[in-house]
Amino acid sequence: AKCRIPAERCVDFYPSEYNWALCLAGLPCLWLWPGAGGAVVAAAYAAGNVPFILAQRYNRPRLVRLEEKRRARRAAARKEALS
Repeated sequence: AKCRIPAERCVDFYPSEYNWALCLAGLPCLWLWPGAGGAVVAAAYAAGNVPFILAQRYNRPRLVRLEEKRRARRAAARKEALS
């Protein structure tokens, strides 16, 4: 089911997977700069995504609970409106 909150906060998919993919996208730095320089750049590029991955993993369960509460309130309101 699609959620109505913005996609970057949507609880129906895992945005952190995109950040993991971005971490892997830094691996071509090893090809562009062989040796330690490329490894440092690739590691820095990957490390730059880690805070976002952690934040998304932390917030996802909270957003799921929030969405469940919102749906329950809507269902209760509809039930009350019909009676």
